[in-house]
Amino acid sequence: MAGAGKSKLLFFFVLLIAGIIYPQNFEGIKKINGNDIFIKTAGSGEPVVIVHGGPGLAHNYLFTPFVSNLSSSYRLIFYDQYGCGKSASFKAGDTVSIDRYVDELEGIRKEFNLDKMNLAGQSFGARIAIGYVLKYPARVKKLLLLEPSYGSSEYLKDFQETINKRLSQNIKNEIIALAGTEEFKQAKGEAVKKLLYLRHGAYFYDTSLASPRQYGYFNDETGAKFMLTQQKFTPLQLNFNIYPELPKINTPVLIVRGEYDPINLESIKRMAGAIKDCRLIIIKNCGHYAHIEKPEEYFGCINKFLVEK
Repeated sequence: MAGAGKSKLLFFFVLLIAGIIYPQNFEGIKKINGNDIFIKTAGSGEPVVIVHGGPGLAHNYLFTPFVSNLSSSYRLIFYDQYGCGKSASFKAGDTVSIDRYVDELEGIRKEFNLDKMNLAGQSFGARIAIGYVLKYPARVKKLLLLEPSYGSSEYLKDFQETINKRLSQNIKNEIIALAGTEEFKQAKGEAVKKLLYLRHGAYFYDTSLASPRQYGYFNDETGAKFMLTQQKFTPLQLNFNIYPELPKINTPVLIVRGEYDPINLESIKRMAGAIKDCRLIIIKNCGHYAHIEKPEEYFGCINKFLVEK
């Protein structure tokens, strides 16, 4: 019996070395830097850690399209940032910063014993991903900036004006009316979900693809977290500039964005131009959610970049 047990153990290690056995997928809470952080993994293979946008959203809107297109080749690690989604709420007196979220990401890397990882930041999440590669460059194999936000607050006014131009007067009236309701003032989930959906069309080239289902995970708890995170990050959004730091990045970088993205295109070209080893791919007839509007082209670019030596 002892010999049989040793044989099974040896067989297990042979399979592990051969890459046939992969870590089990995980869904739940892990203690990261002292906070309860919700993490969900899917697939098997080389790790890709995915940083969601916002500030204040959660991993949910990225999960299905990314798993459908990448999980057969990669181990995808999603998480909800502190104060977002199913992760712990902010404590009284908490301050927020990109650096705090960078260290949270480092805590997740350590938790999963990743020596190096591919790192993907979507929208606002790209700022966290950039902050991470600047602080922990040896830990990132490749960096994907997916529909990234602008690199400095000088582009905020242009972004707001673009959104305003794209919204019809009827939608603007609905937003104003919603903002005056008690449900919205109390950050109730349905009210926050409705606000996001009303603004959502301005982010799409094909507005028929904008759906309230993309915010289906919002409830009263996540709605309140979203509004609080937005409030906490507002001062940071008004005064920042990451462009001077970008030439320090030596990691291979891919930027993918839609041609109709409301984020100023020049701000992203400037970002790509400042990074040594960076390619910029602009997808036509597509807005800020290319993973929804043009998934085949979008994930095709990502797959090609990840497999390149």
